[in-house]
Amino acid sequence: MVKIVVLIFTLTLSFQQTWGQEDCEHTLRIAFEEFNNGHFYGIAAILKPCIERGFTKEQQQRAYLLLTQTYLLTDDPIGAEDSYLKLLKANPEFISDIARDPVDVVYLSKKFTSAPIFSLFVKVGPNISVPRIIQENSVFQAYDTIKYSRRYFLRPGWQFSIGSDLHVTDRLSFSLAFQYAYTSYQSNYYQAFGRDKGVFTDKQTWLNIPLCVKYSFEKGQFHPFIFLGYSTNFLIRDKANITSLDILNDGEASQPSGAQNLNILYKRNILNRAVFLGGGLRRKIGLNYIFADVRYSFGLNNIVKQQNLYTTTNTSGKYAQSQKMIMRYGHIDDYLRLDNLSISVGYIHPLYKPRKLKTAKTKSTLKKIRSQK
Repeated sequence: MVKIVVLIFTLTLSFQQTWGQEDCEHTLRIAFEEFNNGHFYGIAAILKPCIERGFTKEQQQRAYLLLTQTYLLTDDPIGAEDSYLKLLKANPEFISDIARDPVDVVYLSKKFTSAPIFSLFVKVGPNISVPRIIQENSVFQAYDTIKYSRRYFLRPGWQFSIGSDLHVTDRLSFSLAFQYAYTSYQSNYYQAFGRDKGVFTDKQTWLNIPLCVKYSFEKGQFHPFIFLGYSTNFLIRDKANITSLDILNDGEASQPSGAQNLNILYKRNILNRAVFLGGGLRRKIGLNYIFADVRYSFGLNNIVKQQNLYTTTNTSGKYAQSQKMIMRYGHIDDYLRLDNLSISVGYIHPLYKPRKLKTAKTKSTLKKIRSQK
């Protein structure tokens, strides 16, 4: 019985909505007939019931455009401006056209804009970190007879960002975001203690605040953009895995030993800086956008804390851990900057703001009107 009641209620509601839309479409036709017959003063009263309760967004656009024309013809500039502003709220991307709309409506439209001041965005994607060596360090660098060497390898990471664009013009904007990022890299070091091999994997978690200037191009279906910026990066977590292989005299390797998830944040600079550049493409979906971008970030400072390179204060067991990493596993960090290459896909939601301009853009419109006469 409950299911039957719910079904009847749903069908009734659907019928009422359909009937309401069809009824308001009929109301729109009557209003247009009155307009075409020159009966201007009763049009607002005809449209009022459906404006208050029944019009779809598309129907609102047609109704307010009709009211704008009506108020212009009846010398009511305040009513015309109010109607055109409501038209832009119904469809923020409505653009008047000289070939389609009356000249006075086109002229009035240049006094308004619905361009967003702010846009919100969210994006996510993979990244890889690229170590740039400032200075090579070794536990064994004092011994010329030991041919110690190290190689770096790229490892995948990921990032997630939320932020906002401040639109200065249609093409120029400033962007501020908050980014949560996971990055990683690996270094293999060879002939530690004369013959051994070690594998060091660094896994880092960041909270970044990138600020950039962005320039967009309006070209066809896809809109390319480029950007350049500066980022303040906070390293909030750093875990390391170390694996050591003892190479025996006959060339065979013994059972590997190592340590997992060592907290080495005390060996890193928490506050770091970077500059970045990149570009991407965005595509319109309804009133919003989807986009993809590529960004390369250049680290500006050494991420390794120099005073804790070989040892540290004897707190929370960090002294013993630091000595174990050096004396047992033969690992010590190079001084390095950390670059990052990232690819992201995301979603943009413009916050449209229909409003009257302080300075109307009517000069170019007047030229077009005169050229068509």
